[in-house]
Amino acid sequence: MIFCPLCGNELSETATGLICRIGEMEITKELEKRLRECYVLKLREPREMPFSFPVGKWFFPQCGISTQEKDGSARCSQCQFSVNEFVFSLVEHHYHRL
Repeated sequence: MIFCPLCGNELSETATGLICRIGEMEITKELEKRLRECYVLKLREPREMPFSFPVGKWFFPQCGISTQEKDGSARCSQCQFSVNEFVFSLVEHHYHRL
């Protein structure tokens, strides 16, 4: 199970891949692979990539809870992993209806 990093709702698995039904957003195969590596298969931890600007509000893909921003990173309040690795891909390639 993976949650939408933009709204926190559970992503649905379809024949073509993961989608956020609430935001009408289809996850690219490249992003789906990286999300699964980190949050389903746990093959690796998400990369640390602190930003020099406010990261904004995100949701943690593993559990769906709202992230907390600290030192340029949006982190899960429970496990402290950052979602920054995925921010550019989500902003640049994934339209999410608000």
